Amino acid sequence: MTIKKVTGQRILRFAAIADTHLGPVDGVSPSPWLTNRHASSRLRYAVQCINRIGVDFTIHLGDIVHPLPHQDGYNPAAQRFKDAVQEL
Repeated sequence: MTIKKVTGQRILRFAAIADTHLGPVDGVSPSPWLTNRHASSRLRYAVQCINRIGVDFTIHLGDIVHPLPHQDGYNPAAQRFKDAVQEL
């Protein structure tokens, strides 16, 4: 999304992503939705696209990783997310 001044100049450009559901292991998901097995590749693609268009900042709207904080696998999944988005 681009926000423009009345003059037509761009003053801010940002990206929003959501529901990445990144798991602790690439290609594996405890989710009943098989599409979540592709979470890593989707996130990598999103990061590439966002970097290509160039934004001032990116916001994640939620459901970042699939395991909840009290579940096994949360810490590795959270670290995988941090690693994946460090180039944003």
